[in-house]
Amino acid sequence: MAKLNRDLIVETALALVDDAGIEKLSFRQLAGALDCSAMLVYRYFDSKQMLLEAVADRAWMRIEFDRGARFASWQVALRECLLYVRQILLANPNVVVLLGTQSAFGPGGFGVIENFLSILTRHGFVLDCRGFDLVNGLFQSLIGHVLAEHDQNRDSSDYQSLALGDYPHIMQVLQEWSYDGQRQLIALIEAAVKGYENARGHGDEKQ
Repeated sequence: MAKLNRDLIVETALALVDDAGIEKLSFRQLAGALDCSAMLVYRYFDSKQMLLEAVADRAWMRIEFDRGARFASWQVALRECLLYVRQILLANPNVVVLLGTQSAFGPGGFGVIENFLSILTRHGFVLDCRGFDLVNGLFQSLIGHVLAEHDQNRDSSDYQSLALGDYPHIMQVLQEWSYDGQRQLIALIEAAVKGYENARGHGDEKQ
């Protein structure tokens, strides 16, 4: 067994979250996986919240962008990078819940955003408060979007108890509509980028 240290505890906890979700993570379970006593784990983390924050930050470190990648524009880079992150999050549903409930204020979370911004600015993106609002807002929306994508996997029988006739507008759309998580995310990105560009254009006109 490797010598107990903070990194080993965090990596083991992340593996447990991957396997069973944050609800099942406990100091007792973690100590069992590490083959040590729970009191030893408490020497490194005073509470489960502190542990979860460290595990979430380590999960962010899994996302590595190709900083040398070339795109036609910053808009294309923004879309493709977000779609890339979506694929990673879809493959790790339990980790998505963790990221959605913990702060990204750490080396892992900051590192992902920093590398993302590096790619965008290299392709002509103007990094100011408005630009950072766009990037940060889309990243936060992406977490919720992927959580919703996982929820779409529920069986259609879940809706049989609803009086569908009470929802005529929804039923009208559902005659032709089908769920496509990637299509919806692209639509969200395009709408956000268009709003950002319009706002910047109007702002420039006023100056």
